[in-house]
Amino acid sequence: MSKFLLKLTPEWSLRVGLGVMYFYSGIDILRHPTAWFWALRPVFRFLPISVQSTLTVPATMTKFLMAQGVAELLFAFILLAWFLPNKCTQWVAGLTVLEMAGILMIIPIDAVTFRDFGLLGAGLALFLLLNGNSNFIKTKPPAEQSSSFPKPEIKLGGEPLVQTFDQFIGNK
Repeated sequence: MSKFLLKLTPEWSLRVGLGVMYFYSGIDILRHPTAWFWALRPVFRFLPISVQSTLTVPATMTKFLMAQGVAELLFAFILLAWFLPNKCTQWVAGLTVLEMAGILMIIPIDAVTFRDFGLLGAGLALFLLLNGNSNFIKTKPPAEQSSSFPKPEIKLGGEPLVQTFDQFIGNK
């Protein structure tokens, strides 16, 4: 298990999480597009009445949602495809940020809004990682790490020398 955890990176955990989310929602939208009409109605209120009347026709809403489902499956594929260039994943992460921010601004707060905040954060974190803004996870290599505490001495038997706290911090 520890070898697996050593190979797991923040980038890949974000890619898998977002990829599975997009795969699930893309499949659900394609299978049940009318169940997603509720998500489109708040968007239409910002449009002129003449455009609203055209777009709120169930056939038009279904076509739009089918296209959205296909786009989400494409996003899932790109996020989960380790062999594609990171530039593709970077674009999907950026579009995820825009999509989630738009959802949070347009759709009213409800019982599932908390998930959108998490998806916004995950998309932004992945976008920053892929843009090289990962200073928050970079650490010095072990050889460069310095400590104000001395390293414990090792006896010939391979066991550490037992010291008092004062001896350990240098107050012998």
